[in-house]
Amino acid sequence: MLTQGTQDKAYGKNLVDFTPAILKDDYGHEAVIASENVPRDTWGIADFLSRHPYVLQHPETFEALNKKVQQEYWNFFDNPYGPGYLDKKVYKPTDPVIREIVDKHWDYFWYSTPQAGNATGRWTYLPWYDSNKLKEWFPDKNERTVVLLEFWDLPARSVDMNRTDWKGVWIKVYGIQATKLFVEQLPKMYEIIDNAWKSSDREKYFREYYWWLEDRGQAGRMNNTVKQYVGLYWDELADILMYHPNWYEEIMSINAPEQYLTKTFPPFVKAKFIRGVLGHPAIVKKFGSEADMYTYGVPLSLKAYGFPIHVTMGGVLVSPTHWGISGMEWNVNLPKYVRESLVQKFGDIFAFGRDGEFSLYSMKDVEKDGITLIKQCYRFSKRLYLWKKG
Repeated sequence: MLTQGTQDKAYGKNLVDFTPAILKDDYGHEAVIASENVPRDTWGIADFLSRHPYVLQHPETFEALNKKVQQEYWNFFDNPYGPGYLDKKVYKPTDPVIREIVDKHWDYFWYSTPQAGNATGRWTYLPWYDSNKLKEWFPDKNERTVVLLEFWDLPARSVDMNRTDWKGVWIKVYGIQATKLFVEQLPKMYEIIDNAWKSSDREKYFREYYWWLEDRGQAGRMNNTVKQYVGLYWDELADILMYHPNWYEEIMSINAPEQYLTKTFPPFVKAKFIRGVLGHPAIVKKFGSEADMYTYGVPLSLKAYGFPIHVTMGGVLVSPTHWGISGMEWNVNLPKYVRESLVQKFGDIFAFGRDGEFSLYSMKDVEKDGITLIKQCYRFSKRLYLWKKG
C-alpha cells in the first residue's frame, strides 16, 4: 500500500518525504528537526496504511500522515523524557498500545474532516487534511513541517478526568497510559468547551480571558506588553471590566493587535474563548492550580480544537521570567497572510515564532517590562532567538 500511495503524481512524494525542517533565526542559530530513524518511520507509515487503506483515496492527507508518524514515533521512542523513560520500558512500534494510540489520535481528527463528512460535528482549526490549503496558510515548507509536527505532538503526562483526589482535583497520570488518556479525553475536553460556547453565559468566559490579561499586566508586571497587545494598561482594562456596562464593545473599539485579530481572523476568537474557559476558577480547581492548568489543560484543550501546540517543551518563551507567571504562554500558529496583515497594520512590533506562533509574549514591548530575550524551543535542546535586547 505504501508503494501504491507513492505513485500518486500530485501527492505521492509527500508520503515518504523525510526532508529535515531547518529553521534559522537572525542571530546565527539553526534548529534542524528531522526523523531520528527513517526506516522505522517509513515502516510506521506502511503499518498505518495497512489498517487504514481508505487513506490512499485521499492523497491530499499524505503530507500530514507522514508528519504524524514522524512526530508520534519521536514521542514514543526518541523523546528522552517520554513514556519509555517514565515507565522504564522500551516500547516498540508493534506494541498494541502504540498502535491503539496512533489509530485513536488519527480517528479523533479524521472524523471531523470534510472527507469524512465531519461525522463528529467538531470544529478543527488547522486544515491538516488538505495539503493545498496548508500551503496557502504556511507556504514555507520548513514552517509547514513544524506546524504539522506540533499538531501531532503527544505528551507523556495527563490528567485522568474520570478520577479525582479528595480535593476534587483530577488525578495526574504519567507514561504511556497518560498518552493514551490524553487522546481518549480529547472529545471530553472538546465537549466541556463546546458546552460553554453554546451556553447562555458565554460572555463570562470572554471576561475571564480579559481578566487573565489584567493579571499578567498587574501581578505579572507585564503592563507594557499587555498595553501593546490589547491597547490598554492593566488598570484601564480592569476599570472597563468592572464598571463599563458594554465592556466588550468598549474593548473592541480600541485599535490594537488583539482586537484586529478578533475582527479579521475568526479562529482567534475561539482560541481566546478556550483560554477564558481554562481560566475559570471551577476549571482551574479541577487541574489543581494555574500552573497545572497550563501544564495539562492548555495542551489538552487547544489540541481538542485542532490548534498545533508543543507538549514536549517548546513554544515562545521569554527570559528572564517574572515571579509568579510562566515563561511561556498559550499561542496560536497564525497563517502567513495573517501575520503579514498584522505587520502591515501595526508595524514591526512582533516577534513571531518560526512556525507562525503568536502569543502575548510575541510583543516586542516586553523589553519595557524587563525582558531581554524572546526565544523558541523545539524538542528540548533546539533553540532559536526571536528577539534579543540590543
